[in-house]
Amino acid sequence: MKYAPFYKQLLKIYIQNYYLLLPISIILISCIGAFGTLILSMEGMSLINVLHLLLVVVLAMIYLVGVIGQLPRKQSFFFLYWGVIAELILVTYHFFTFSG
Repeated sequence: MKYAPFYKQLLKIYIQNYYLLLPISIILISCIGAFGTLILSMEGMSLINVLHLLLVVVLAMIYLVGVIGQLPRKQSFFFLYWGVIAELILVTYHFFTFSG
């Protein structure tokens, strides 16, 4: 797979600088989640928006709970990486389809 070298490079950086990147990653995933919540709330509360809102919150909370629960660094990075990607996809989709 083509994303594997990029993932492994980021994982290596994350593990080596864990205590430095921990607060930055918490702020990053929380801000993306908050922005996603804002965009979804502005669109109104249809069933699909509620489900997307639930997904955005769950993706952010999985990483945050993993860090608080002191998961191994590899697992916490896995949740951070895929959580940020999924949240960015959802936020980007709703940002560009928002009709105002």
